Amino acid sequence: MRRSSLRPSRSRPRIAAACIVAVAAAVVGGCGASDSSYEVTDVRERPDGGPPPRLGASPASRFGAEDADAARPGWTAATPQGWTPLPPAPMRELGWRVAGDPKADCTFSTLGGTGGGLAANVNRWRKQMSLADTTPEEVAALPTRTWMGRPARVVELAGTFVGMGGNASVEGAKLLGLVLELPAATAFLKMTGPAAVVDAERERFFSLADSLKMGAAPASDPHAGVGARDAAASAPAKAPFAWTVPAGWKEQGPRDMRVATWAPEGTTKTEVYVTVLAGTGGGAFANVNRWRGQVGLDDLTSEAFEQLPRAKVLGVDAVFVEVEGTFKGMAESGGDAGSMLLGMFLQRPGRAVTVKMTGPAEEVRRERERFRAFCESFHE
Repeated sequence: MRRSSLRPSRSRPRIAAACIVAVAAAVVGGCGASDSSYEVTDVRERPDGGPPPRLGASPASRFGAEDADAARPGWTAATPQGWTPLPPAPMRELGWRVAGDPKADCTFSTLGGTGGGLAANVNRWRKQMSLADTTPEEVAALPTRTWMGRPARVVELAGTFVGMGGNASVEGAKLLGLVLELPAATAFLKMTGPAAVVDAERERFFSLADSLKMGAAPASDPHAGVGARDAAASAPAKAPFAWTVPAGWKEQGPRDMRVATWAPEGTTKTEVYVTVLAGTGGGAFANVNRWRGQVGLDDLTSEAFEQLPRAKVLGVDAVFVEVEGTFKGMAESGGDAGSMLLGMFLQRPGRAVTVKMTGPAEEVRRERERFRAFCESFHE
């Protein structure tokens, strides 16, 4: 049975900035070192000159909730015509005044892990609009829209907007929002204001969503969002460690939220990718169960989680997982039957690292040992 996205999170959500990309990975059938040897085709080394660059303070670090060196990527967007960028603030990465209306604004923010879950966030927004909580069935029926290449939930509400302060501020208001689960984080884009303004700016809202990305905006873009000027210094160019890529793995182009991606030679839909996340990235237990949910499996109990194979990677115990089923990713329907997912999660001070491999089970099984060798090759 597929894990419902409406289940409450097992751990208290922590404020975290957008994840920086995380690792594609996989588990091997066992934990012991492999006897196989592999031809080295690529060795990634960390640049000399000390520790990896600081990538910007997260909202969590501003509150003292995370290590001050925890990294966050620089998010940029093309500001819609007639909108005015607002400076970053607690609980938002980017913000805009909408159409010059002092009662209308739009915010983009991220939270680590599931951010509390889809149902909790939808009901949080409903409370801001003076509405009662909705039912799990209504949450599950919310429409989807592709955002950052993934299916995001579209939320539209009408009521009296009171924000998070509890004081009525805008009667006859509307809220238009997107909720998207990314690897080990959840992204939110929300526009609120008088109903007439929100309705009129609907298309510009979705255009803004389509333009959101990590990294610097083009210098020629006159509407570059707040954060574009320092995004080049914020976006990670390399992981803060090195690795050895197995023979036959072909590096793919840049992908949002990932350090690097590979496609093993001779495969059709299999990919491997690495991600580095700020803070705990939601933790190993939550990530393992999120991966299980992506192939239609129930959550592990804490006792079963403790029995998962582990091995030393970068000097710490890494957790490995191997699951099979119908891979849906973050989608609510469809998916690829007969899929396999291999994953690795490890926690370092201020950062979490994940590696994930997904694809047809037959293809992924052929890459098990290479996946394990890749993970165990990580070094500083």
